[in-house]
Amino acid sequence: MRLKKSRNAGWWISFTDRRGRRHSIRLGWIQTAEAEEILAYVERLHAARAERRKLDDDILHWLDRLEQSDDPLQYKLEKAGLIMTQFGFDAALERYLESKVSW
Repeated sequence: MRLKKSRNAGWWISFTDRRGRRHSIRLGWIQTAEAEEILAYVERLHAARAERRKLDDDILHWLDRLEQSDDPLQYKLEKAGLIMTQFGFDAALERYLESKVSW
């Protein structure tokens, strides 16, 4: 797994999954320290997924913060196969209805 900086697109994390497929996650134009922090979390997610072990509380808390803030990084992690979330029509509809209904 490596962190690289592109001249045109900012920071990227690239890695290979256990099946040999390459993945890239674009972080965009963020500070170097923030990119390194995200890399550390992604490395721990990748290791846990590869070893099929439970995620520790620190990573779960970080993922929860991503979900609460609707951070696009959550979608990118799911697309790369590192996490499984409830993106999809049912979840989107439920969130929409919760935001519109005031009982």
